Amino acid sequence: MLKRLTILIAFLCWAWMSPQPAAAHKLLVMAWIQGDQLVGEAAYGDGSFAAGAKVAVLDGESKAELLTFHADDKGVFQAPLPPEVFARGNPLLVRIGDGTGHQAEYVIDAQEYASAVQAD
Repeated sequence: MLKRLTILIAFLCWAWMSPQPAAAHKLLVMAWIQGDQLVGEAAYGDGSFAAGAKVAVLDGESKAELLTFHADDKGVFQAPLPPEVFARGNPLLVRIGDGTGHQAEYVIDAQEYASAVQAD
């Protein structure tokens, strides 16, 4: 829980301090593996939540879509990943879309999720 809170605070600070023009509508995503779950958060550059954003998990190499679901009303998402996703051993590409053209991506290296799965 402390790790998640630390990541959230760092993510929001980064989003708030990013000196980018028109960053208010830039979609940002942070994701990680916790046990067999993909967990993450999506927000805009102004700190507002990406409520209901579509989350797609793709194989980082082949770009094959592995799973899709939606974030909650606070932009938080969590979903179990099937064992075959971990068995592939490829990076995971987490793609977020808000339905209005804004999109963001986050890559989770296979080494990162392998260590997360082993730790649990």
